[in-house]
Amino acid sequence: MRSSVLAILVGLSACGDESNETTEEQAVQPIELSNSPSEAGVPVSMRTIVYEGVTLEVWYPAADQSEPLVEALVDFLEFIPESFIDAVPGFSLSDVRSRFLRDEPVRNVGEGLPVVLFSHGFGGMRIQSFSLTAHLASRGYVVVAPDHPGRMLTDVLPCIFSPPLDGCDLSGFVADPGPPGLAAALQWVDEASAEGPFAGRMDTDAIGIIGHSAGAGSVTTYAALEPRVRAVIPMAGGGPPDRDVPLMRIDGSCDGFVPAASPESVDGREDATFVTIHGAGHLAFSDLCELDIASFAEEFLDVRDDLNAVLYPQLKGLGTDGCVGAVPQVVSEDCEDDFLPLATSHEIIRHHTTVFFDDVLKGRTDWSEVDFTEDSVYRP
Repeated sequence: MRSSVLAILVGLSACGDESNETTEEQAVQPIELSNSPSEAGVPVSMRTIVYEGVTLEVWYPAADQSEPLVEALVDFLEFIPESFIDAVPGFSLSDVRSRFLRDEPVRNVGEGLPVVLFSHGFGGMRIQSFSLTAHLASRGYVVVAPDHPGRMLTDVLPCIFSPPLDGCDLSGFVADPGPPGLAAALQWVDEASAEGPFAGRMDTDAIGIIGHSAGAGSVTTYAALEPRVRAVIPMAGGGPPDRDVPLMRIDGSCDGFVPAASPESVDGREDATFVTIHGAGHLAFSDLCELDIASFAEEFLDVRDDLNAVLYPQLKGLGTDGCVGAVPQVVSEDCEDDFLPLATSHEIIRHHTTVFFDDVLKGRTDWSEVDFTEDSVYRP
């Protein structure tokens, strides 16, 4: 179902400075979880914070709710620039829904929670993998995702026109905006853990980072720069950091934009795991397929004659690789007809990221065994 750009969306509207808020007194509510790491845990809330000029999205465990969670619209329209909307008459996006709360008090579990920083990819945004970030929050993490100006969808969309529209910014190709954004996010964590609604709710000594595509490269770089990072997951890109830190690489065997690496790429690392998701494409690590870019492009863009003949096909391909109905660009027995169903790849990703972060940041190892041997390969 499609919504007009003028629709009122519930969900990810930006919040202001939270400095005047205080931590609410609430009873301790421990997080009791099943030992199936791909299953969601406690209710999750989100809030948007602007810190030192950097916009952050924060997912965190919320207090138990007396009413069941309702599906809320996720506002991807926030990342569509006005110049693009004005240039595309009738513009609309598919509705994207998720089950989370907004701006609720942070759950009091009686101790600080580990923190995970998330870095988005080229043409993405801080909310691009909201089902994964919300899942980690439901399992007892505070997840903080900064926008990376110069490689956000907001910056890239105006560039697909010839001449470019106002707001075209491809500076993310020249210099990686990821590490500065992640550094700002960690600085916010330090300050917020001392004062305000997150005071006492975060463990600033238990820091993990995870990134997708260009964001995988960013977390690889940042892990080498920031010694406080204790666990690193580059997905569909990146590689082992120049520092021996616990590492899990996850690639898709049918990724048409960042070819899957070899498990041997983690050889010699003291604590490293490699996962290949057989049949997964580039966007299997995000929720961007829900935007149905293929239908959008066919309806609004393919018929135009004012598009950049180089950038537009690349961005369209990037926005569909791994999605239902798209044709894999990789030639192999994994990728003959279509991609692995997203529900399966998402379950595999939830499982492995949760197990890895829980092992390194929480010391938890009592997991039920799940056999993904047909869809993944591992290297201890």
